[in-house]
Amino acid sequence: MANLTSQQHGDQWLADLLRGSAAPHFPKAVAALARAVKANDAGEYGVSRQQADLAEQLFRASGNTAGVLRAQFEQTFAAQMTTRSDACRQQATTALAESERYSYPWLQVQLGLEKGVCSFLMGDIGTEGKASRCALDRAQQAGYGAPYLRALGFVAGYTFDAGDSSGGWKLAYTGFERYWSGWLPAMRGYNLYTEVAGAAEAAGQSHLQVAIWREAVAVIDSDPDARLRASAHYLAANAATVAQMPQVAERQYAEAARLYALVPQDDATRSDRLEIEIRTAQLEARQNAFDAALARLTRVQDEVRQFSDNYLAQLFYSTLGEVQLRSHHEAEAEQAFRPALALAEQSLATLRSEAERTNWSKNAAPAYLALIEAELAQGRSQDALETYEWYLGAPQRGAADSRPHRSPTNRTNPPMPDRSWLASRLPLLAKETVLAYAALPDGLAIWVYDDRGINVRWIPKPTEGLQELAERFHDLSSDPRSELSALRRDARSLYGALIAPVEQHLAPGRTLVIEAEGWLARVPFEALLDSNDHYLIERAPMVHSLGQDSQARLRSDTGISADLPVLVAASTASSPADGLIPLPDVAAEADTVASGFHSARVLKGGDATLSAVRSELPGAAVFHFAGHSLATSERTGLMLEGGDRPANVPRLMDATVVRQLRLQGLQLAVLSACSTASGSGGSSGFNSVTDALLRAAVPHVVASRWAVDSAETRGFVQDFYHNALSGQTVSDAIRLTSRKMLADARTSHPYYWSAFAAYGRP
Repeated sequence: MANLTSQQHGDQWLADLLRGSAAPHFPKAVAALARAVKANDAGEYGVSRQQADLAEQLFRASGNTAGVLRAQFEQTFAAQMTTRSDACRQQATTALAESERYSYPWLQVQLGLEKGVCSFLMGDIGTEGKASRCALDRAQQAGYGAPYLRALGFVAGYTFDAGDSSGGWKLAYTGFERYWSGWLPAMRGYNLYTEVAGAAEAAGQSHLQVAIWREAVAVIDSDPDARLRASAHYLAANAATVAQMPQVAERQYAEAARLYALVPQDDATRSDRLEIEIRTAQLEARQNAFDAALARLTRVQDEVRQFSDNYLAQLFYSTLGEVQLRSHHEAEAEQAFRPALALAEQSLATLRSEAERTNWSKNAAPAYLALIEAELAQGRSQDALETYEWYLGAPQRGAADSRPHRSPTNRTNPPMPDRSWLASRLPLLAKETVLAYAALPDGLAIWVYDDRGINVRWIPKPTEGLQELAERFHDLSSDPRSELSALRRDARSLYGALIAPVEQHLAPGRTLVIEAEGWLARVPFEALLDSNDHYLIERAPMVHSLGQDSQARLRSDTGISADLPVLVAASTASSPADGLIPLPDVAAEADTVASGFHSARVLKGGDATLSAVRSELPGAAVFHFAGHSLATSERTGLMLEGGDRPANVPRLMDATVVRQLRLQGLQLAVLSACSTASGSGGSSGFNSVTDALLRAAVPHVVASRWAVDSAETRGFVQDFYHNALSGQTVSDAIRLTSRKMLADARTSHPYYWSAFAAYGRP
């Protein structure tokens, strides 16, 4: 085997390993390495790390570098799978550099991929793509088929994540052609399918995702690992559920259950089997088979209660509540949702990474929103609003919370909002009116509240059509070439659905504060059109809020004046792999902004580094960013220069970075780049930079909803600062600037004047 790998692939690793076989520690070292490999394959990463450490020590004592490097690869893989990303990248980088002294292409490919994926998990733009492409080239040169496909899958995934769907599919086609043209392990083809399935999911192409999973399970069903096959069928069932193909989903869940019955019945298998039962009950409820769903949940209830798996228990109680709600037993539904929310709150306090926060939001949101509907259906509209505000405040909550509404987290005494807290806020809303929108399982809820009281409009009908209308309107608004007549038609329809039902509660002279989440947060409310053909922004200034919990934490507004110290970052950082080339106008925009302030610190070009921004921000009251932002399905943030990093490798100022900044003096942040209001996937939430700034108590943020025109943005910015520095509030400054652009035939399309919105205080 050593001769074959040397002759066919130019790989001397096995030969070098075997040269040290006479060493006293060699048998124990090889045995430990074998156990590490086996444990990683089985998902036992703690065991793998322990055995890989032992193997490294023994090989090192024997002077066997080949063995040391192979053990280090198993360490990096275990670190990657347990999201110890920093350790993974550091180990992979060190081991890769050492391996390049030898002819070990297989090992170099694998270490390069681990370096890339762990760089991705740390939000390091460029390093992931560069490392993965380098690994791909090495695998191709060495003629290693399986590592080549693994690397190709990584590169395709990176390309999809960067927003280059066409490029991702081209790479995937290349991989499929290679896979189907010869004999390669089923896992390599399966991984390619999972990458393109993920791309279809991110694009909202649910039926394409189902078709891809159909091919994926056909490939992996030849693998002897029944647990892996069961997992594939489970994922295929989930995709079919999203695509509203219940018969397909039921068949896939049934096959997954059959396969799980064939594997050793440990805790992991029991958990998987119970989850399939709960998911099947969800399907039954959505087909109005409530008795069957309730019977299925009743059968597994005791087993779930005895199982120490909070995720499983949360899913069970959420599903039980859904069954009760859909069968119009609202009180029973509420009783089921409360322990589900208690468990969600418990897990919320433990979240550390952006991926964990995003997954929490996706999994927990349905239970919160369904509880709100159950309260509304019982005639408790103010309780429902309190619960909605509590839900909107979830990203703010963590291990510690200064609000006095939390109680000990357990299933019988779940934490709930203080029902008197919102009432104490109402007298403070004398100059504004809040419009809170919630898309609930079976309808739309709209609350209107201020110092005059609380009113609610509950519209109990499916919201799928409204969501489609809202998404089409966003697409029309964000495209300067869209047909204005079609845009105005949809603007009137959305006004009729979102504003007209509560219009009688709106009073002149008050700022409109919009609270919305999910797809509703993407609606440019400013561009809604009333029956008199006036845009909503013409009626009143508008500001977007993360909820009253967030509003209460924002710092006091001291006003924007030329005396405030300003930090301007004009970044030319780019990423050609993401389709982002250097912007030519950012330096001129920076000078325009700085000229309005008496004390300005300007960072241009190579000086606009992440470390420089970190250092300067504590002394700034106004922060203006001009440059590129990245907003893909996986990553979002402001692009800054890398400083001492390799050329053309920018750094990302994402939500994680913002949460670590000292922003105690910051009054206003203007994010003059594309889509800066969005998080990954285009929605606001845990990983949105704008949201992170507001959660850090910055009272005013101006951010963009979509990709903006750089030349017109410069004009918008100039006029906005002129208004703000003339004594106007931030929301009024935005309104005046928008109305001026609206009056100009050249910029009258909403693409230009409704791209930027005010967030935070009115």
